[in-house]
Amino acid sequence: MLHFKILYDIIITGGIDMKKKIIKQIPNIITITRIISLIIGFILFCKEKFLYAIILYIYGAVSDFFDGYFARRLNAYTKLGKYLDAIFFFSNDIINNK
Repeated sequence: MLHFKILYDIIITGGIDMKKKIIKQIPNIITITRIISLIIGFILFCKEKFLYAIILYIYGAVSDFFDGYFARRLNAYTKLGKYLDAIFFFSNDIINNK
């Protein structure tokens, strides 16, 4: 629901507020791509495509750093970000303890 409100604000109000709201979503976007890469990496690992799986695993580690960096740098702490990080770490633990 939060994203629809942001899109609504972008379309209706525009301006600098819009830019700030979009920029504050950068860490969440990075986290979402990390979750997707984890799932795809797991599938590739199961299909014995180890090189691609390792590349996605490395992407996950690097993007975790940048997610935290941008969240601190932009002061962009959101409830959604906390939930997404928890989902990633929980999923990562399940996959790595398989």
